[in-house]
Amino acid sequence: MINKLEIGLAEAMRYLPVSWTSGIGAKLGELTVRKAERNDEPWVKRFYENVERLCGARALSDQKALLLAYGQQVGRLYAEYTILQKIDRQGLIEVIGEENLRNTTKPVLFTSPHLANWEVVFKVLSDQEQPACVLYEPRETGARMKIANQARLDWGDNISLASTSEPMVMRKLDTLLKQKTNLYILADEEKAGFVSAPSLGRDIPYSGNRWMLSRLAAKHGVDVVPLYVERIASTRFKVHVDERISPDPGLDRTQRAKRIADRIDQKFEAWVKLRPEHWYWLPYLDFKAEHASQKT
Repeated sequence: MINKLEIGLAEAMRYLPVSWTSGIGAKLGELTVRKAERNDEPWVKRFYENVERLCGARALSDQKALLLAYGQQVGRLYAEYTILQKIDRQGLIEVIGEENLRNTTKPVLFTSPHLANWEVVFKVLSDQEQPACVLYEPRETGARMKIANQARLDWGDNISLASTSEPMVMRKLDTLLKQKTNLYILADEEKAGFVSAPSLGRDIPYSGNRWMLSRLAAKHGVDVVPLYVERIASTRFKVHVDERISPDPGLDRTQRAKRIADRIDQKFEAWVKLRPEHWYWLPYLDFKAEHASQKT
């Protein structure tokens, strides 16, 4: 019943004005974080510690303001799944740096952090002539994953999806690159209490999605195109397409992959620091946590 209700609500929100749908999401997100704060949930304390460290927000009032901004941002993100193409049709997505996509003779690996509404990156993918496969992690409920994946596929017939839960997904991505399919992999992630990338002063291992895409780029000799999304108003976005990262042919494959992974980390760190409260993983980030490979 709950799943049907959530899917039905999402369908109804498609027909509301863009500002209404996003605004409803913002309000729901705000209510959620206010409740978490009242309940003294552990992630709220971690969030406050992180914004003090990354934003210099030492006053409790400033930390609470950033918490509300985070809740509103995440609430908008979930609500906007239902209106992504409508946002595009209304000209609310501006792509900066399109020149970095010219003269590509091979498939490319797109990557971005979970900033603002990263789903609008699909506009860039759908505008390309080549097919594109997007790697996603099924973290949400069945209803939410159905809503999200349908919204992703609605960008165009050249879009396909691959789940991190699929058996031998690395082999599948490897085959897709051979078939000249572009890939999109979000390189920051959280697993087992550890947020990998950007490092933000931590010692992070070569692992996870960042390492997967770096190895693929090094193996196939294809460029990585880093990009990030900026929410510049409630429902207005800029997608920043950065300069391509090319594998260094003078290095062996492992060193090529490490060089790419390091460049991605540097770019992600700079972008996350611009608006930490718009980074999805901020309340998950624990500066004291270690990756499993670092534990003795």
